[in-house]
Amino acid sequence: MVRARLTRPAREVAVVVTLYGGYTLVRNLLGDDRSLALRNGNRIIDLERRLRIFREGDIQRALDHGWLMQTLNTFYGIAHFVVTAAVLIWLYHRRASYSTWRTALTATTFLALIGFALFPLMPPRLVPGSGILDSLAAYGSPWNYEHGAVSQISNQFAAMPSLHVAWALWCSTALWVEGRHSRTPTWVFRTAAVVYASSTILTVLATGNHFVLDALGGAIVLLAGFAISLAIARRQERRRGAAGAPSGSEAVVAAVDRDDVAGVVAAGATGEVHSEAAEIIG
Repeated sequence: MVRARLTRPAREVAVVVTLYGGYTLVRNLLGDDRSLALRNGNRIIDLERRLRIFREGDIQRALDHGWLMQTLNTFYGIAHFVVTAAVLIWLYHRRASYSTWRTALTATTFLALIGFALFPLMPPRLVPGSGILDSLAAYGSPWNYEHGAVSQISNQFAAMPSLHVAWALWCSTALWVEGRHSRTPTWVFRTAAVVYASSTILTVLATGNHFVLDALGGAIVLLAGFAISLAIARRQERRRGAAGAPSGSEAVVAAVDRDDVAGVVAAGATGEVHSEAAEIIG
């Protein structure tokens, strides 16, 4: 048991690092055609104008204060990784739901790669004549795309869908759902969820790093990621059932014994077993 407790965290760290490393490598090999990215940027602008949602410039001008834009630039470059990692760690310690959330995040991330490959997109701040300021060049931040580690791991034309928005919505959804079962008051988690998601969406638009349609694309791939994760969970449940895992009613009883409200709901709906053994193999 002690060995399992030691190896499982190491395994999870290895999985996450490998997945992110592979994602970063593939991402930077895709969608680096500047001329195509520019054409697609102009196409997005034309479409948003027809839809009357081309408001990125208005948002940026409303927040055009040096200190504020510097703060948003910093938030854009740091929170994306730090908050996502923190939520992953928090979910890991919950154990019963971790694998489902991790699978959703992984599926969402790799679905985004398809978008980057098929539709390289120049961010609005780099599209000539867009009327949107390059906030990084104008106001600066602790990081940039031209120098240092960020220049080695980032592809500026990987904008559709917005992975910043997808990951932020994933974090916020996890806080909203799982926060109900914490000793901390529910309103704390829900407030954090709303603030983080809305702040991220506002930031990606105000800094000129994404279009409105990029943000929508991020939400769409997240929904697809959740759908894939649920499909995998249901398939695993069928396999456990075929192997003699507890029935739906037994799973409900087990969840009640553990005072696991989420487990009761999930087990009652799908027969899923939220147990230590299921987590170790899942």
